[in-house]
Amino acid sequence: MALPKIRRARKSDLETIAELDCAIFQDAGKEEALGNYREVFGKRIPGAFLVAEDKKDGIVGAIATGKITTMFGREAKVESLFVVPRFQGEGLGRRLLERAISEAKKSGVSYISLTVKEDNSRARALYESEKFSVFRLVYRKKLKN
Repeated sequence: MALPKIRRARKSDLETIAELDCAIFQDAGKEEALGNYREVFGKRIPGAFLVAEDKKDGIVGAIATGKITTMFGREAKVESLFVVPRFQGEGLGRRLLERAISEAKKSGVSYISLTVKEDNSRARALYESEKFSVFRLVYRKKLKN
C-alpha cells in the first residue's frame, strides 16, 4: 500500500476531520468536534495542522496543533492526532507528529504538549518514543448529561 501524502489542512477539510474524529474517539458529537477544530484552525501553527491523504480513501489521519501562551511561554498544543484503523501500525501517526513538531520548532515555541487517555497505550508509546514526558496529571469530571 502506498503511503498517504501529508499536507497542510485546509478549512474545507474540517468537516471530514470532525467526522473521522467522532468515529474514532466517540468523545463528542460532530457539531461540537467541528467547532473545536474550527477554533484550533484559527490558532494553528502554520504547517502544524496537517492531514494524511490517501489517493483512494481521502483523509485517513490528522494532527491539529494550535498555539497557546502559558506561564512557560509560547507553547504548541496538539489538540488531536488520529489515524483511521485501516492505516494504523504503518508509522503514519509518527510521520504526522514529527512533521508537526518540526513546524512548531520553526514557529519559535518553547514547548509542545498534548493529552492522551490513560488507556491509549499505543499513543502513549509513540509519545514516549518521541521523548515526551508526563508533566502533570489532569483530573476531569463530567458536568453535563
